Amino acid sequence: MCLTEPNVGSDAHMVSTKAVPDGKYYRIRGTKIFITSGDHDLAENIVHLVIGRIEGAPAGAKGVSLFAVPKIRVNEDGSLGQPNDVTCVGIEHKMGLNGSATCVINYGDRDNCLGYLIGEPGKGLSYMFQMVNVARLAVGLESVAMGANIYATALAYAKERIQGSSFGSKDKDRVRIVEHPDVRRMLMNLKSLTEGMRALVYTTYFLEDLATLSENKQEKERARRRVELFTPIVKAYCSDRIFEMGREAIQVLGGYGFSKEYPIEQYTRDCKILSIWDGTNYIQSIDLVGRKMLTNGGVAFQEWADEIREFIDKNGSDDLWAADLENLEEALDVVAAVSLEYGSYLKSYKKDLIPLTSTRFLDCVAEVTVSHMLMAQALLAQEKSKGYAPDHPDFLFCQGKIETARYYVRNFLPNVFGRARMFQREDLSRDNSAGKQRKVCSSCQPHDMVKEINRYRG
Repeated sequence: MCLTEPNVGSDAHMVSTKAVPDGKYYRIRGTKIFITSGDHDLAENIVHLVIGRIEGAPAGAKGVSLFAVPKIRVNEDGSLGQPNDVTCVGIEHKMGLNGSATCVINYGDRDNCLGYLIGEPGKGLSYMFQMVNVARLAVGLESVAMGANIYATALAYAKERIQGSSFGSKDKDRVRIVEHPDVRRMLMNLKSLTEGMRALVYTTYFLEDLATLSENKQEKERARRRVELFTPIVKAYCSDRIFEMGREAIQVLGGYGFSKEYPIEQYTRDCKILSIWDGTNYIQSIDLVGRKMLTNGGVAFQEWADEIREFIDKNGSDDLWAADLENLEEALDVVAAVSLEYGSYLKSYKKDLIPLTSTRFLDCVAEVTVSHMLMAQALLAQEKSKGYAPDHPDFLFCQGKIETARYYVRNFLPNVFGRARMFQREDLSRDNSAGKQRKVCSSCQPHDMVKEINRYRG
């Protein structure tokens, strides 16, 4: 996928790569940067999918088309022909992911680069973003894979490393660091985030299968809407958390975590690109707030909220989970109230509150979603555990699911309530040359979140 140019990144509709008609071909001329595996010797040929603007096309997204540009031209009989004036002119030097070459590619330095138009002119971005959305889900999957490895490495080390004595104990015998409460806290952060991300990612892929293969039209459409809603959440939430998990695991290993003797420092460097790839996480949050929540009158968002509320109502009588379900309901109410308030922001000077809060709002939606998924797993595990003896491996597995869900709901879901205070303040503080704050008119006071929650429940 060849989108980015030296002066064009997220605003892909402003690409300057040109395509001049030449019979059944187009002569391509331009530069693309940050092209993963843009050049290599692992295959006989490489075909680049390049977005560019046909000569004379209108400005903006409607003027962008998609072209197949081979490194080596392909003859009519399928054999390889002459080079296609596609040149790798540099390799970016990155902080991580060094096993994947990221290239600067020039097309048409000698005005001899031929490309093939894909589909219809002017629809290049819509075609390209079909691939981008696949990549966004893949980012979530990569985050899960890295998280599992980070957690496994940190857990194994913590079980072996002997350091310090138990807090408050008169016995000064040294213990394994896994016995220290703060280390256990960090390990539970890693475990619950890994399992939570896995639930989110796998559920989304399952929904994608339903959206493609289900023979029930209603189920198919519902699954498609949910995949569209979840895609920016999968991409942004998982890729932000995995970098934090790297930091946490380095802390568990101490000095060894900062060394190359263990792989966590590499995972931490490698994974940082995930929050930037395929649209930065701010772009994912704006996509969620500005598009995915509002499409078709917000039906996908409402279906998601209704499903969680049904889950709460169905299981609210379970004494073991009553308090946690109450917290889940309160967090869902906060998310719903803020979503209602976003509409009013557009009608006042407070519209800047949308981009100021959107990334934190996405995290709130993700934490509610993951809490719901982990609690659903835990309730299933609770039921299944009744069929096993306490020393049976499956009983221990089920207990792990229960405790992991409890930990996430009690240690990550409360972040929603802290952010709710931030949302309610509606802070638009700015520095300017006069050093003055904008005066708030009487009709634009910070909103009453309790009132919004009641309006949502209404």
